[in-house]
Amino acid sequence: MQKIKECWGLGIISKTSSCVRLTVTKKSDIDTLVSIFSRYALLGNKRLDFEDFSKIQEIVSKDLHKTEGGLNEILLIKSKMNSKRIHEN
Repeated sequence: MQKIKECWGLGIISKTSSCVRLTVTKKSDIDTLVSIFSRYALLGNKRLDFEDFSKIQEIVSKDLHKTEGGLNEILLIKSKMNSKRIHEN
């Protein structure tokens, strides 16, 4: 994680006994990550989660998250991400 942080110049590293986490919260850093993962596609469910994350980022970049409709759309997208994703066969 330290090498990723140094290479991309973003995020904060935190450690616990079981994991190391790179946390990114600055809008400019999130924009950088979206740009990187748009060029170098993830695979499988992580790709689908990234696509959902990108939709949320688009909503936020247009300030629509400040509206009830935009916030509800984000919550709906988030409710179906990561471990909550339904796998289709």
